[in-house]
Amino acid sequence: MADGSDSTKAVLRKKGAEDVRGQCANLDRLWRGPAFPHLQRYLLRLKADPAITFARAIKDGKPALSRGGFKGHVTLAELAARLAA
Repeated sequence: MADGSDSTKAVLRKKGAEDVRGQCANLDRLWRGPAFPHLQRYLLRLKADPAITFARAIKDGKPALSRGGFKGHVTLAELAARLAA
């Protein structure tokens, strides 16, 4: 597997992603367990925060409620042009 071919890289990338997802799931179970009650309460409050709800909806491409401040996405090139001015 040390040949560096695209198929080898794809297999390694997939395996790495699976490993990371598994470790994240383990951490999530640990943090939400009885050993960390303060963290669990904080995560629940954070999840209920309107700004977090809005950001997650935007990230997931779902409809998001806004107070009118969000005017849509901009590309990095548009942002660079605005910052350079």
